[in-house]
Order: sequence, then C-alpha cells, then structure tokens
Amino acid sequence: TISAEELEDLPVSNLSEALQGMVNGLNVQLGSSRPGTNANEVYIRQNRTFTGISKDGGNSTPLIIIDDVIQLGTNGQPSMEQFNMLDPSEVESITVLRDASAAIYGSRAANGVIVITTKKGASGKTKINLRADWGLSNMAINYRPILNGEDRREILHLGLANYALNNGSDETAAKAFADKNIEDFAARPWSGYTDWKDVLFRNGSHQNYEVSAQGGSEKTRFYTSFAYTKQEGITNVSGYERFTGRANVTLSLIHI
Repeated sequence: TISAEELEDLPVSNLSEALQGMVNGLNVQLGSSRPGTNANEVYIRQNRTFTGISKDGGNSTPLIIIDDVIQLGTNGQPSMEQFNMLDPSEVESITVLRDASAAIYGSRAANGVIVITTKKGASGKTKINLRADWGLSNMAINYRPILNGEDRREILHLGLANYALNNGSDETAAKAFADKNIEDFAARPWSGYTDWKDVLFRNGSHQNYEVSAQGGSEKTRFYTSFAYTKQEGITNVSGYERFTGRANVTLSLIHI
C-alpha cells in the first residue's frame, strides 16, 4: 500500500509516473517522454513480449477500483481513463493486489487490481491546505554532440588540403587549393551560423499548485480540492497544462 505521504513530495503530474518504482512487481510504461503523458501500459507480474502485449494475447490492464467503483471502458474491459485523470494530491492511498489477494474480484482481476482511495473530509474545524512546488529540467547528458559551422568548415578545409596532397601538391599548394575551393563546400552564411540546438531545445520547467479544504460535523463531512499543473518540456513545442477539481461530501443518516 502506498500512502498519501509517499505521494505528496513526488514531482509528477499523474499517478502513472507516481507508481514507477514504488511497488515490487508493478511495471509502468509511459507512452512517450512528452510532458503530461499518461501510462501506455501498467501491468502486474506478467510475462511480456517486446511489443508490450501479454504473451497470451489478451488485455493486460489491471482492474482499477476508485472509491469502491470498478472502472470499466465502453467495451466492458478494465479502463485506466479515470485513473489517469486523478491528481496525485487527491489520493489517500493506493493498494496493489495480485494473485490470491485479487481473487475476490473474480475473472476481471486476472491481471491484478489497483485499489485507490481518495481523500475525504473529517469532522472538526475547517482546514485549508495550500501546496506548491516547481522545478527545472534539462537533458541529463549531451547525448548527441554536433559540430558548429566553423568546426565543419575547418574539417572540410582540411579534407580539401589532404586531397591536394594526395594528388602530388606540396603543403603550400594544398593550402591554396583548399582556400580556393572551400566556399563551394562550406561557405559562411551571410546571416551567421544557426545554433539549431539552441533553437530547438530549452530548459524545461514544471509547477504544481493545489488548494484543498476539509471539515464538517459528525453527520456531514466535506472535502474539496482544486489543482493546477503546468509543464514545459525541453523542446520548444512541448508542454502540458491541466486544471482538476474534486468535491466529496459524506452524510451519515440516522434511521428511526
């Protein structure tokens, strides 16, 4: 079981990211590295192929239960739609069931069960909580170093000089040959060289804000929350923005 305390300090935008590495035997595959991407696959202790399909060819999605409500898609199969829409700040606990512990849910739990309990109100004075976090991101490594314009021009100039040397010219004549022909292969642009890495990439950032209120009496308790998430990816055309809100009211009725 994962508690709210374990989730609250994670710099993630959805539950899919939060579950990565948190539970033994639970594997999460994100669809892409774009900001806000939901899980493409979540599976519990299953044999997989390289294509991500279970070896028996069936549906690999575990059964999702949110506040005692089983989440099914329009095809009647387990669905992760509501799971991916939940903000991590709204979750009280997450319990992963598998094998014998999941058997109480029948055949639909063959791929395991993820039980989610969201936060609810508590009796007493109204409490208002405000939480915010933000941060920066960048490429972890310079995974693809590239030449700038002058470096490329210098290498081509050297290549032209070597070509002349291989055809019998001395060093002076080879340099003159390279100087004469370099403009045909690597002319300096009139507007200057373009740093494409600087054009295409930037420092990414993320910011999360969440405000919640809870309180009530012994008979009526409420919990309401509003959250805002914004992510900017390391590429200039990638980003994600989301607003979420939730209200929960619990009534205790006395029958006479």
